[in-house]
Amino acid sequence: NGLHVTYNNVASSTGYIRSANIYYSPTYDYSSYTTNNYRCLIAHEIGHALGFGHYDAYASIMNSGLKSFTGLQTYDISEFSNKYN
Repeated sequence: NGLHVTYNNVASSTGYIRSANIYYSPTYDYSSYTTNNYRCLIAHEIGHALGFGHYDAYASIMNSGLKSFTGLQTYDISEFSNKYN
């Protein structure tokens, strides 16, 4: 699993990401994933695109483990606000 953003995907005038590709590992077994697990995986990868790393010590969408959160957690909201306010 991962996110791929290259120099060509970033607007030169603003530095904003114009596009990114999220890849699923073809060898990973996703058979136990629920709809919420997939949503969290996508949100997690978008978090990487926004410049966030893993926060394994917290209940966070950026935790590297399998998650089934239905939305951003308190820690996520705090970190996003701190970075982009």
